[in-house]
Amino acid sequence: MQIEKNMTKKITFIVLTLILVFGCNQAEKYEKELEIAFEKKIESELNSGIRNDTIFLGYTLGMNKKEFSKKTNELRKEKKLYVNNESTLAYKMTIDDNAFGKDLEATFSPEYYNEKLFKLGVSVKPTKYSSPELTQLQLVRLFNDKYGLYDHFEKSILETTNNYYWIDGNRQIEVVCGFNDARIFYTDLLAEKESDTNKELEQEKELNKTKSDL
Repeated sequence: MQIEKNMTKKITFIVLTLILVFGCNQAEKYEKELEIAFEKKIESELNSGIRNDTIFLGYTLGMNKKEFSKKTNELRKEKKLYVNNESTLAYKMTIDDNAFGKDLEATFSPEYYNEKLFKLGVSVKPTKYSSPELTQLQLVRLFNDKYGLYDHFEKSILETTNNYYWIDGNRQIEVVCGFNDARIFYTDLLAEKESDTNKELEQEKELNKTKSDL
């Protein structure tokens, strides 16, 4: 009788293990398929020749630092931008008509390649009634309403949330969840691709130089 119980436990353990392994394999396969489909989507959009440079607050991908500064001064005169308590330029954002999405504060950071804007990061701080996770989901809904259902999603480094992507020509919009905020990244994929290639060449050059110096 005891032998039968032990056998039953072993069989149950083996079956559950097989189910778990099979489930993990299926999940990994599905994630890989999503990744491949997304890569094909990006390739197709970049090969389309379509440029879409419109981004946050009327800034545009490809503008130089002088143009970015001029646009910023215009937004300050229009009182769309203000200096917050941390002495940073900020934008008062409303993404929902309830307390959870009112009076959010957005700050942003530009990145340049060849003296032209190729990425703009926007940090959206939740109110005391909300959370980064909820703020991210509200932003996703907002972008879904404006641009259609996201083109791709994947697990973030936080594991408990996803990153969401929209692709339109050269422009990628990414919405992620940080530890204290939700973040939007507008990226010119063509410029980013060129930038990454140049970085790799520079790294290879530095590596070869180091090897020759040894």
